[in-house]
Amino acid sequence: MGKRLGVVILMVLMFVSTSAQAMETRAVSDKVSLLYDGSTAICSATCKGANTSDKVEATLTLVCKGETVASWSKSGVYSIALSEKCKVVPGRTYTLKLNYTINGVAKPEKSVTKVCQ
Repeated sequence: MGKRLGVVILMVLMFVSTSAQAMETRAVSDKVSLLYDGSTAICSATCKGANTSDKVEATLTLVCKGETVASWSKSGVYSIALSEKCKVVPGRTYTLKLNYTINGVAKPEKSVTKVCQ
């Protein structure tokens, strides 16, 4: 009886520790990138929630002199990636802005500013 109880307790402890590891959350992450290929801007971003069930919604906006040049949106579960191209004018400064939400909660805007050369 004592050995059986010991085995049962050991199995329960293993199950509890495995379940806790499976429920571990990850950190929310994001990345935004603006590259140029001549007169083409390559705009990309990734957003990840903390849990695989998180709803992610994102808008990527390219701005020049306060004017929106182009904008793209995407939604998905846990992780989304946007990658788009847009014609630009060499010599001008552009800002790529990423705005996104995780489960409806807005996250801080991320942006990158670069001169098209």
